[in-house]
Amino acid sequence: MSNVDVGAAEQRVKELGGVEPSLASAPDSHVYDHHPSDTPPRKRRRFHPPTPETSESGCDEAAAYEPRTAMETHPDPDKRSAPPGNEETPRPNKKIQTPRSESSYSLTSASTTRSGRQSPQKHLISLERSDHGIRIRDIGSLQDPPAGLVKFLTTIRRISRGHGIIPPSAREELGKQPHYQFAEIFDDDSYFAEQREQLGRVPSPEDVVGILAAATECQENLHDESSWNMCVHHEVLRLAFRPPGKPPFKHLVNFMPCTTATVIKEYLPLQSVSKKVDFCVFVDPADPHDRSVCLAASGRLPYEVINHTRYFALRQRPVALSIETKKTGEGWDAAALQLGVWQAAHWELLRRLVDSSGGGDASALLQQKFEFLPAVIIQGHDWNLVVTTIQGGQTHLWSKIAIGTTNSIMGIYQIVHTLQVLRRWAAETYWPALRELLLPWQSDAVS
Repeated sequence: MSNVDVGAAEQRVKELGGVEPSLASAPDSHVYDHHPSDTPPRKRRRFHPPTPETSESGCDEAAAYEPRTAMETHPDPDKRSAPPGNEETPRPNKKIQTPRSESSYSLTSASTTRSGRQSPQKHLISLERSDHGIRIRDIGSLQDPPAGLVKFLTTIRRISRGHGIIPPSAREELGKQPHYQFAEIFDDDSYFAEQREQLGRVPSPEDVVGILAAATECQENLHDESSWNMCVHHEVLRLAFRPPGKPPFKHLVNFMPCTTATVIKEYLPLQSVSKKVDFCVFVDPADPHDRSVCLAASGRLPYEVINHTRYFALRQRPVALSIETKKTGEGWDAAALQLGVWQAAHWELLRRLVDSSGGGDASALLQQKFEFLPAVIIQGHDWNLVVTTIQGGQTHLWSKIAIGTTNSIMGIYQIVHTLQVLRRWAAETYWPALRELLLPWQSDAVS
């Protein structure tokens, strides 16, 4: 190098503050932290942030009660790894969100994630190939359903058309309301029926307008799923299952959020990992004898709980139906998968109870006692009913019937009416059939 070149180089070093030119533009390895392509990156340590607050105080206690299992150390992406937009319900024990872990699967893609976990569609394909798996079916293809299911679906479809969703005794009050949507209902005779009052209290106009305002807020300001659950869905469920005049937790059929509840592995389909749902509707018998029946039966079941989940708040309260929620227009495949796995585990619990009764053909007896199990999938404003049936060893999830929407006055009345039909089914159909199965276990415990 000539003296001129050396002098120019020294001057350049001074301008850069004593740093060689080749180093001045080098990327900071601490910022980018690239791994060699032939060396796998070290596993990141898991971080366990404080459990998020929930709308029920029992959820935190339940999460602490449940020990981590091998399955739980590999969480499913639909509930544990949310894409940008945060549409999933917050879960405890999440990974730190880094550029490597923020990406989530596409709901329309059959590709797997980096860690090898399957997309919802690929998972469903695996499950439907199993004799004890899950099939997602369109309810329009349902052939020769049992009589009880026909009657149930007829009632739900009538409500979905708006027929008989309000008692005539409430008509005059609706006519006085300033919101224009009440006038639409007031002028149509098909919305009113005397028998509506038999199902339970009809929400007041003030209640309905409050739900409409909360749902509008969540939609227009892009609230996340947990906010929808707290501000809208919980309030709709409260109107249906906790009428005023009685303590909120003194009803035979009630509901609770259960976003941390996991499925007991003994009840899972062979091709699946545990899934979670957002709300459960459960039976909470007040009669001491009925309570003793549940207690005696649970003592002979896995983890000494009466359900297919060991969620502590539900340990002696039989789950009747389940509800999965998503944001508006998002995640139907994931919701169907989550609810399908949850319902398949529910059916497996019932099958084991029937087997233990020793009543002959267990498969026939199961379908005779439990013709179907209903469930609900919510996407923002839109509430949809699905039902599951058992065929051979497979769980068939039939979707869907739109039961109402929280962006209209009439839709809110429809949803509450449908939920009260489900409450009656849980009290008058599901619980008596389950109680009959459990009674011999209580007798054995006494003897």
